[in-house]
Amino acid sequence: MIKNIIRDIRKEIKFNDNPIHKSIGSENTSNLVNWQIVEECLNSNLFRFEIISNSIKQNVSQSNYFWYSTPVQDKNFIFNMILSGATFVLLEYRNKQTSELLHEIEKQFDVVCDAHVYGGISIDSKSFNPHVDIPSNFIVQVEGKTLWKIYKNQASDLFSQEEINSTSVKDNLELDFEILLNPGDILYVPARRFHEAIPNGKRLSISIPCRSKKYDRNILNLDRNYYAF
Repeated sequence: MIKNIIRDIRKEIKFNDNPIHKSIGSENTSNLVNWQIVEECLNSNLFRFEIISNSIKQNVSQSNYFWYSTPVQDKNFIFNMILSGATFVLLEYRNKQTSELLHEIEKQFDVVCDAHVYGGISIDSKSFNPHVDIPSNFIVQVEGKTLWKIYKNQASDLFSQEEINSTSVKDNLELDFEILLNPGDILYVPARRFHEAIPNGKRLSISIPCRSKKYDRNILNLDRNYYAF
């Protein structure tokens, strides 16, 4: 069913690139991620986490471990920051079901996708202030509820994402609409459209940024096939 939703969104935005909200039911998204998976990702030392506190990314220290080719993050710091109310971002997340979803998006659009899990344990787990992302995004609410504010303002593609977000002022933005995402809801956010997410308590969601290949025709998609012995 989630594949049909992506195809429907494709039809709607081709000539009118506006935010779109769809609901497919929590039973169709519950297998994407859960808290047990988040714990396993943290304790495996194989996934990277970001921490957001007071709407600002916090530095996560890391060290070299002989057997790993990449540095290992301080998981005790990450865990305690989450317990204290910070928001976490589990980067470059993947499992079989999420890979299938990304594969469908990449079939429908000329893009390269990734999946980032956003989560927190309390209503105090704030995310970023109003900002833009250069890629278009699909947001899938998996657990809990999150209030999303979408603004009418859209930044020019002539500016970098960093420059836009370092100078944006909320007073200059005009609210388009608000929507409370429940488990099983999907929200499409167009590229460079100002938005913000306000958690309503403990929650998990997946953000799927879609990098257009028009910026680099040489970038390749990952092999999304699932190989089972």
